[in-house]
Amino acid sequence: SRLDTMIKERHYVTAFSEPLMARRLDRVCSEIFARVYPKPVIFPFDGFGTARGNAAKTCLSLTTELMLGRLDWNAVMAKPSKDQNRASTVLKDAWGIYAKNGSVRPRPENPILKSVAEKWEQRLSGADNRLHLGEAIRGLCAPPYGANIASAGLFLGAFLAARTDKVAIVKNDQTIAVSEWLNEGAFKGAFLDLNGLHDVVLFQSGEMSSEWEVLLDEWEQIETYSAQKECFLRGEELKKR
Repeated sequence: SRLDTMIKERHYVTAFSEPLMARRLDRVCSEIFARVYPKPVIFPFDGFGTARGNAAKTCLSLTTELMLGRLDWNAVMAKPSKDQNRASTVLKDAWGIYAKNGSVRPRPENPILKSVAEKWEQRLSGADNRLHLGEAIRGLCAPPYGANIASAGLFLGAFLAARTDKVAIVKNDQTIAVSEWLNEGAFKGAFLDLNGLHDVVLFQSGEMSSEWEVLLDEWEQIETYSAQKECFLRGEELKKR
């Protein structure tokens, strides 16, 4: 009876420096996840919560079309209603990857994914001009982001879609087209094959976004007058330089 009493007292022990506030086990687990993944990649993709949904098939289709540069907003609107709703909910509403003209933005509106895109672009613009895809995808699935393999692949597709003429795929030290890479087994079933990404590198083949492109992209996403003023002053300074 003493053991039963101790179990009911729920004295949980974790590796965190601060104690957990929740008492029920399901809430404790949710609190642990919130602390491990403080910058979660949101993925409100309808159908992944059921065992027999066809969401994985839709996600694969959207991912490959993005990677091939074929999924602007007009292409989304031409899809069947279920696929259109899923793309709209995740890509447009949750992530904000589409600009006002329907093209894919280099940096999404979602602040967490925007920071990831900027980090990846910095690596592409770095000393060796390359991004190791296996490392990048695993990093997106690890803390603090906690993406799953479906959302990580979809975001990679959005990243490639905005840079189709600026990057190239290098596999086994040979440059190949994105279409060839997809045909050679980039996916295992409906998801990216993580084991097959260890020798795949994204290489910068063209000029990355100029300061003007970055500024104008930010200008389009601004929602307050104070931020508009700050962006305008940056533009004036850039013009002088």
